[in-house]
Amino acid sequence: MMKFTASGDALIQYRIPTNHSGFKSIGDFIKQGDARITNLETVLSKFEYFASSYCGGAWLNANPDVLDDLISYGFNMFAWANNHTMDYSYDGLSSTKRALDDKHLAHAGAGLSLFEASQPTSINTEAGRVAFISQCSSFVDAARAGNPNGSIPARPGLNPLRFSIERIVTSEQLNVLKEIAELTYVNGRKPISRAQGYTLLPPEGCYDFGGINFREGKVPGRISKVNEIDMNRTEEGIKSALLNNEYVVVCFHSHEDKACLDTEPDYFIEEFSHRCIDAGAAAVIGTGTHQVRGIEIYNGKPIFFSLGNFIFQSDSPAQMPADFNEKYGFPKNLSTQESIKMRNERGTGGLHGSPIYFRSILPYWEMEGDQLTKLLLMPIELGFHESHGKQGIPNPTQPQDIIDYMREVSAPFGTTFRINGDLIEVSL
Repeated sequence: MMKFTASGDALIQYRIPTNHSGFKSIGDFIKQGDARITNLETVLSKFEYFASSYCGGAWLNANPDVLDDLISYGFNMFAWANNHTMDYSYDGLSSTKRALDDKHLAHAGAGLSLFEASQPTSINTEAGRVAFISQCSSFVDAARAGNPNGSIPARPGLNPLRFSIERIVTSEQLNVLKEIAELTYVNGRKPISRAQGYTLLPPEGCYDFGGINFREGKVPGRISKVNEIDMNRTEEGIKSALLNNEYVVVCFHSHEDKACLDTEPDYFIEEFSHRCIDAGAAAVIGTGTHQVRGIEIYNGKPIFFSLGNFIFQSDSPAQMPADFNEKYGFPKNLSTQESIKMRNERGTGGLHGSPIYFRSILPYWEMEGDQLTKLLLMPIELGFHESHGKQGIPNPTQPQDIIDYMREVSAPFGTTFRINGDLIEVSL
């Protein structure tokens, strides 16, 4: 029997006091697993490297010693393909990799080439060998790893999960779009570029309106599809890893949704997750939206569309580059903390402004061969009402605080739950 535990985003910016009230109970729960997986959502360095011109929302960087706290919680597998992987460019990536390697930790999702970034990494446990793959769909294209060609070296970066979007409109709406495009030159010189062979044609049957593909249909809407190159690479990685591992777990980081609700995983994410299971994955773990999404039991295997936050210190970077103040039009002399406060005051629903981002779950599940035999969830809360120093740090909470929410977001997948003592049990 193989036992697994996992968490959502470990967005850690400073050390966690290991004597805080929930540290031991959460650590004990996590340590029940043979494979214990988290998503490391920060660069690890001592601010000695330049920042990229882009970031995953804010430039995140922490001293490498924060890894000691995540290790103390019990994690032994680290995914790190996410929208902050390249916040401090190639040097920041290399620094993070060194920090993980120096601790002899199993990690996946980024590397010095696409081959390295997409490779499954493995650990040996008393119950058998487990591999995992880490992938990200929310990224600036410059963050994508690449392979060498001829004498051109590989490009460091993250393991990408690309996708395409098409929007469906009626024939009348499509004609209006074409008229607008003709009058406003929304496509610029793109027709010339296509004729010269530099710009690809849109998918067959689609009309390109300023870079957005529209397709004629009866009912307006939106669809997304997974990129076959990235999907096939992952499927091949799963099948290859199963040649010398008992289990393979796939982790993905995604901020995309079907429409405008973070509780709904995008269509391509559902497709990706199902195809990973079909290829042999024992589980699929999602992170990214900073709030919990639904759980699906697909062909007897768990898919966690998002585990939400585990540690949430997104408002606590010690420093950020000058680009941050310039981006928001703030005075140059504002400190990082003053700038973050001013940005938050501009909004009405920021990530630190709602308790929904401060409640989450930690799953524990057991596999007997290919069969999922048990799935329990520890509900946690991250101190929404606490002072700044305690906010974002996990503590156990009561199952009543989140079970109705879990039922709501998992209803489309037919998943049911019941309270089992201090935990939530998923009906199998």
